[in-house]
Amino acid sequence: AKALRLGGCTASVHVHKNIPHGGGLGGGSADAAAVLRWTGWHDVAGASRLGADVSFCLVGGRARVRGIGDLVESMPHIDLDITLVIPPLSVSSPAAYRAWDDLGGPHTDGPNDLEPAALRVEPRLGRWRDRIREAAGVSPTLAGSGATWFLIGHHDVADALPGAMVVLHDVSDLRRLENLRSEFVANVSYQLRTPLNTIMGFSEILTNQYFGTLNERQMEYTRTIMDASKKLLL
Repeated sequence: AKALRLGGCTASVHVHKNIPHGGGLGGGSADAAAVLRWTGWHDVAGASRLGADVSFCLVGGRARVRGIGDLVESMPHIDLDITLVIPPLSVSSPAAYRAWDDLGGPHTDGPNDLEPAALRVEPRLGRWRDRIREAAGVSPTLAGSGATWFLIGHHDVADALPGAMVVLHDVSDLRRLENLRSEFVANVSYQLRTPLNTIMGFSEILTNQYFGTLNERQMEYTRTIMDASKKLLL
């Protein structure tokens, strides 16, 4: 509702998502950003009025976020297989950003400068970090400002971490599906181009009335055929 008001639109929206509150996965923020995109909102800094992570979700992709979440610096995309470990904990994003300020805005050697702040807000995250490191053999990284830890690559750690939700994300399947989609679109576009050009040519002849006068309804039909054909060729 707040995103709709900010975007100056009204609509009825129903969302069902299975994302833990305070997990740092951008559940509510992603919803707000999706609504803002739908309304045509492009003010990245202004989106932070709805929440600390909304600006990042509005930009999307890989980025470094500073300030109160309103300064978003895009970074190059990287394809990664990842493992998410979601403990039964919750970290408030505003509280994490306040803690980061209280700590003097620390910068870590890892990719997430908010990790020390989140640990200050929820100290039990440290114990989960150690358990995950022991189970996986590598140190995890905190996802955003919430309670979720992630690991690069596939790690079957669910049995070793009872009480946590473990999610494996394999980009190889996504890449394969994207390649299939691209090949399909290219093939369909090639197969459609020749007959569509023929249809457009005859439609143009009819529209220009080279072989006789058309009535108003016939002209409307031929223009509709021409317009639809042009759209398919785009």
